[in-house]
Amino acid sequence: MRLPAIAVSTLALVAAPTAMSGLSWAQGAGPGATRPGSMREVALSGLDAHGAREPGAVSRAAVVAPGARSLAADGTPATTAVTPALDLPGEVAVVGASWPASGRLGRGGEVQVRTRSHGQWGAWQALDTDDAHGPDTTGPGAAEGRAARSGTAPLVVTGAEAVQVRVEGSAPAPSTRVELVDPGEKAADPTAGATRPDAAAAAASRPTIYSRKAWGADESLRKGGVAYGSVQAAFVHHTVSTNSYTAAEVPAIIRGIYRFHVQGRGWNDIGYNFLVDRFGRIWEGRYGGVALPVIGAHTQGYNAEAFAMSAIGNFDVAKPPAAMVSAYSRLFAWKLGLHGVPATGAVTLNGTRLQRINGHRDAGQTACPGRYLYARLATIRSATAAAMGPLRRDGVARSVDGGGTPDVLASAGTGSAAGLVLRESTAAVAGARVVGASGWQRLGLLTLSPDLTGDGRPDLLGRDSSGRVRVYPGTGTGRPGTPAVYGRGWGAIQRLIAPGDLDRDGRNDLLAVDARGGLRFYPGTGRGWVRAPRLVGTNWLSLSLVVAARDLTGDGVPDLLAVRKRDGALVRYAGDGHGDVRPAATIGRGWSSFDAGIGGDFDGDQHPDLVVRERRGTMRTYYGTSYGTVRWRVTWGRDWQTLSSLTGGLDVDGDGAPDVLAVTSAGSLRLLPGVATREYRSGSTSAVDLSRADRAFVAGDLDGDGRAEVVTRDAATGDVTAWDGARSVGASSPAGTRLASGWAGADLLAPAGDISRDGRPDLLVEDDADQVLYLYPTTSSGALGQRYVIATGWPRGAQAVGVGSWDADAAADVIALLPSGELRLYPGNGPGRLLAPRRLAASSPLTRLLGAGDVDGDGASELLGSDASGRLLAVHVGTGGSLGTVRVMVLDARAGGRLVG
Repeated sequence: MRLPAIAVSTLALVAAPTAMSGLSWAQGAGPGATRPGSMREVALSGLDAHGAREPGAVSRAAVVAPGARSLAADGTPATTAVTPALDLPGEVAVVGASWPASGRLGRGGEVQVRTRSHGQWGAWQALDTDDAHGPDTTGPGAAEGRAARSGTAPLVVTGAEAVQVRVEGSAPAPSTRVELVDPGEKAADPTAGATRPDAAAAAASRPTIYSRKAWGADESLRKGGVAYGSVQAAFVHHTVSTNSYTAAEVPAIIRGIYRFHVQGRGWNDIGYNFLVDRFGRIWEGRYGGVALPVIGAHTQGYNAEAFAMSAIGNFDVAKPPAAMVSAYSRLFAWKLGLHGVPATGAVTLNGTRLQRINGHRDAGQTACPGRYLYARLATIRSATAAAMGPLRRDGVARSVDGGGTPDVLASAGTGSAAGLVLRESTAAVAGARVVGASGWQRLGLLTLSPDLTGDGRPDLLGRDSSGRVRVYPGTGTGRPGTPAVYGRGWGAIQRLIAPGDLDRDGRNDLLAVDARGGLRFYPGTGRGWVRAPRLVGTNWLSLSLVVAARDLTGDGVPDLLAVRKRDGALVRYAGDGHGDVRPAATIGRGWSSFDAGIGGDFDGDQHPDLVVRERRGTMRTYYGTSYGTVRWRVTWGRDWQTLSSLTGGLDVDGDGAPDVLAVTSAGSLRLLPGVATREYRSGSTSAVDLSRADRAFVAGDLDGDGRAEVVTRDAATGDVTAWDGARSVGASSPAGTRLASGWAGADLLAPAGDISRDGRPDLLVEDDADQVLYLYPTTSSGALGQRYVIATGWPRGAQAVGVGSWDADAAADVIALLPSGELRLYPGNGPGRLLAPRRLAASSPLTRLLGAGDVDGDGASELLGSDASGRLLAVHVGTGGSLGTVRVMVLDARAGGRLVG
């Protein structure tokens, strides 16, 4: 069965350019070209009579047999072939030589080139003839390597009027030719088409990458399809070209290298995945998607497992600019992080032990990337590691009702076509109890602080009518202790914030906003109070809400969340470790309706959450992510507008869960104990009709509204539909969007989680006819994007689900259940091919895979499935990605039908 196409393919074959010979031209104009690019081919097979008469053209003429080495009488290499002077058509040109892969230069042979400017010839320089700069000849993408010609690296020439090429030391290989590329001229702005940072989920942010359109790629030159591999390492290259180019010349330089690689060397596309100029600008190289593991032609033998960026210039003769070195660390931090690969450490590729970041010379007999750029590898590695920080592990989000916890889809019972969404209880707190009888309404700025007194328990602060601060020590029972009174003049303070240890001295600190909007940092003494403040910020009255958010960014320093008055944006102020905060980073919009907020890990997953109250009294929890934001809203409380002085986020009653404190209108202090657990306790009716579906599952949030969609396949038609999570739970009629048609023959259709790491869920699809597992990413509109292969040789009849980061690395993985009962882990590599599988268990109690998600709130996904008795099982991850304990989940009493997905 071949799946019908659902999107315009980006992998379509294009025709190869027509081969030309002699003094011919192969032309092609890209969009917007004012002069089309072209390539002139000149045979290099003997001493051209005109060329030999040029001053210094030959070192000593010789007649030799093909492949033999020729020496002049004095022992210096003799010239065996030379071209005439070749005029250059513009300011930028690219020159190189190639010959059939079956041929070779004789031992010691060398192709040399020189340029003429203002009527004077320059010195001869050798062209690199290392075939290690090229496509692989085995493994994925080998067809390109088998069709390629051998030859030299291209030389970029700027500001010259002519070039001449010769062969020294041995006769040239038969059918050797010189390729002289005119990259043409483009009217387009060279900065057009820059790919700006987007929401691709990686440890470091995506740098600006100038697209192929920006450098004027003539896409009609490309040939063959795009091949994808994996990313296990990165390589640093250089183009061995001029270092004195201008910023405006860079697009032409890349066009010239591109045309030489395709028309001269016979490759499918430009060899490098990325290029960087001396100004620090990063350019997209090979076609196929900058976020994907496109197999290039840069480091023979390693192209399928690594990517490369080539520095435009010759860094064997000059030092790389700081902007260029910085660009390497920025790109590598994003790209390696995207694939869950660390910047440091060793890895074995193709039988060779390499670093994660290498120079080309580490993998082949070459001087690339030049001695001066190679000397900066240690700097690039350390800067990349610093920019990446801790690798972000992927989770799986599958909450249909917006609760942020993984939901399970079940049929509503015998005779019912409706589905039932089984969800977990998601209230942040349990029932309230009074811990302070009366008078608490007379205290202002009521704030729960991490331990100030040194006893390890959180303390409660409040300002009395005299402008002094009362510190109520924690007792571990929920009731405040006897207060100590500190300070004077606090009546002018507008806001009191207790973030924790802001300056990393081991003592918790305070922040306060004064009447002028100044933010003051009060370092803690560790004995109950604070020392004299210092001003660390201004204009803090422009914020309608400021919350001590705990450590959102995971760097060990507490952070703040705030709502900006002018636009209602939610901004994060990350602590800098020195008592101050970094500049605001906007992480959300539409937050102006909230008047109170509390930060804390309310669901027990080790990531701080945000509990907020709308002015009308509705309570919501926004669950924290592993990358410094909050997401997955759940509404769990009503009519809280009568409570004042909401504070909390720390464990007041000693049960290990963060609590909430609030003052009632009567002046009593109430404790609302935190829950910090998740379990399946209730169900919501889904309007999705399951009677016609032979496959149904919770896919994830396809449309970005915070609720996961249910995906079904019609057994008769093969139509695949996504049912809107917001309008399909508790609704009388569901809202669905057709994703694909004619998929009845797909043997596997399953949720993948976010393997592509673009912030959106993907789908796994396979049919047993070809045993190829495809990944279908989704677009920002919730449609299916272009598929690509992530595994071949898929076991027939195997089920599969994406489980997020299951093993020790950060990439999202896939678990398969074979018909024999064997469970296999297919480790992920970000948006690339799955790596070689390993067995998790020879047999398991699971008979059906339903999905995955963080059931117990520990920050790691559990595998969800059912056994032969129809029970819901959660399989926990064990040490090193092994199988851990299996827990039978408590199901809603209404789940009388079968578990579906």
